[in-house]
Amino acid sequence: MSPIKERCLRHARSIRATAGLAAFGLTVLLVVSSVVKAEVDRVRASHAAQARVVAGMFGEATALLDELAREGGDPCSPAGLTALNQQLFFRRFVREIGVLGQGSLLCTTSLGRLAQPVRLKPPRYRLPGGIGLDVDVPVLVGGGDLTAIVLTLDDRFSVVLDPHVVRDIYARVDALWLALPHGLVPLHLPEAGQAQGGATPAPAWVARGRRLGLNARWGFDLFTPAGDSGVVLHASTRLAGIVDRHRLWLSGGLLLALFAGVLASAAARIRLALLTDIRQRIRYLCDEAHLVCLYQPIMDMHEGRIVGCEVLMRIRDGDTLIGPDVALPAVQHNHLQWKLDAAMARRALGELAAALPPMARFKIALNFFPENVCFERIHGLLGPLLKAARRDDFVICVEVTEHGFVPSVIEQSRLLKDAGYLLSVDDFGTGYSNLNIVKRMAPDILKIDKSFVFEMEDASVKSSLIPEIIGIARAVGAETIAEGIENESQARGLRELGVRYGQGYHFGRPMPLQAFIELLGVAPARQTGAGEASRVTEPRVAGGMIATG
Repeated sequence: MSPIKERCLRHARSIRATAGLAAFGLTVLLVVSSVVKAEVDRVRASHAAQARVVAGMFGEATALLDELAREGGDPCSPAGLTALNQQLFFRRFVREIGVLGQGSLLCTTSLGRLAQPVRLKPPRYRLPGGIGLDVDVPVLVGGGDLTAIVLTLDDRFSVVLDPHVVRDIYARVDALWLALPHGLVPLHLPEAGQAQGGATPAPAWVARGRRLGLNARWGFDLFTPAGDSGVVLHASTRLAGIVDRHRLWLSGGLLLALFAGVLASAAARIRLALLTDIRQRIRYLCDEAHLVCLYQPIMDMHEGRIVGCEVLMRIRDGDTLIGPDVALPAVQHNHLQWKLDAAMARRALGELAAALPPMARFKIALNFFPENVCFERIHGLLGPLLKAARRDDFVICVEVTEHGFVPSVIEQSRLLKDAGYLLSVDDFGTGYSNLNIVKRMAPDILKIDKSFVFEMEDASVKSSLIPEIIGIARAVGAETIAEGIENESQARGLRELGVRYGQGYHFGRPMPLQAFIELLGVAPARQTGAGEASRVTEPRVAGGMIATG
């Protein structure tokens, strides 16, 4: 192994390790973020439901207090208490109405007029509008076992919110706060906060308008205002709780992260072995000594005979054959396009001239990079090669892929045609050319891309475009060659559409020279002396097999 290749492989190992760790870390991050988002969404949904209840309770209570304030008479009289009880009948959250006077509770809807007024403490909090608010107030009717939220108005009336609804809200949130002009004050805190006298402060970031933030327990705090009530719901989530609730997701995510890491490392290994290494070695492989020419027959489907071949490239690197999908990007990366095209032309013409006997206009399709379609370059290369080989029977077809159209191709194609070369547009139908450009190029051949042919038996929309391509070819005076023909059904359908020439596995795969000669069924070329006549050989099909005429 060369020192360069050894250093590249050492570098590739570190890249594979980095790729594996990066994929593992990114997958873990994705899983954790997804779990945290799911937990935040869960808490937000729960808060939204409870916030609607709280807003409804406070809205109903304040509206009732306003309505009671507008009524006159003696509310503690039998008629007054009956009217108050009628008010409760239409309320969802208010369970009791009390009548106040001089800081004492005089009567309630459940107990009637009290024999001895009960002295009350002033409300602990004041809401906008002057309404007083107390929390965790023992309810008289409950014998002190129930506590409730009580709202009072102007030392005249008080309303008690449903203790069971309040208890349910306490169970579904971690704390309740009241938003006052000077900040948040606690209404109901967890037991730890209550034991400290309710001194637990709200996080500083809440005062800056944020509602979601991290806490010191590797979890998050969420604050949700309950409408216009002034009450803020608080959820404080611990990391341990998140892990416990999403244990299965996290376990599966860890396995997925391990798999992603292994897969990324394996993918990096394959990619580096094929691409990174070849980029280092392509400068030494891009010559005739390492090039392998494969030949794929071009069939005249009307006459059943081979009329030529397309030359396809492989690069031999030791015992490995490198295909164009790997080699060509490396060639372009190192700006070796002309070196490769010239080496391929020299090797292919040299092999064919030495192996083939004289033929009747044998077409040889050579692929060129778009930037190499230059008359001076191509004719300066091929002219001397053909002259030295003494092969007037060879007809060179310069193939340009449709994706490679550049403005210079149009003018250069005219010069090449004037010099006797054929011009072929490869992969037609997959690029961006239009009829005007094709007409100006005036190609001799349009090659129908194999993707159209593959879908013929399915009668797909794409295959239905084949007649359109044939029409374009006729409009510009070009022949058509269909690529990728794999069975007789496709060949028959194309013949019926008017396609004369075809390529594909049905007629022959890209093959080495000796196999191509055997497929032609012709006698190998022999050296002839000056002036010695040689018989022109033309391959034909007899009984489904290639034979010579």
